[in-house]
Amino acid sequence: MNISEIKISENQKRLFWEKVDKSGMCWVWTGAISPDGYGKYSIRNGKLIKTFRAHRMSYFLTYGYINDNLLACHKCDNPLCVNPEHIFLGSFKNNNDDSIAKGRQKRAQWQDKSKNLKNEDVIEIKRLLKSGVSQINIAKRYNVGRNCIWHIAHETTWKGL
Repeated sequence: MNISEIKISENQKRLFWEKVDKSGMCWVWTGAISPDGYGKYSIRNGKLIKTFRAHRMSYFLTYGYINDNLLACHKCDNPLCVNPEHIFLGSFKNNNDDSIAKGRQKRAQWQDKSKNLKNEDVIEIKRLLKSGVSQINIAKRYNVGRNCIWHIAHETTWKGL
């Protein structure tokens, strides 16, 4: 379910913003935090409960629709920041390029130069596979063939990540 498909009540919006410390340049999320250090916010939509990254929710609440193929990326590199002025939309590649440009990661190994997947991409692909996302959807997200994802899933390539 896309974040843009959720009906968010005024009360849910208020509850979201109550979990934000706006005392500094970065607006720090004070609610639940996922194991990877990013804020998370859950919304009940009927019987379904959906959890989103807090900075993505902040962007959505401020600017509206977000395409599922885009990430909410941080200009400030603070995973708990939900200041919408510090967040921009970008592709996985944009986010990785931004990370490299800011020196947050070294250039990763290239497994297949025609596909331009990096170690970080493969780690995320493996996480998506474990969470049940289909190989076809992952292939579309990374602009690679399904066969490439199959090889990652079966560890015939990118072993040890």
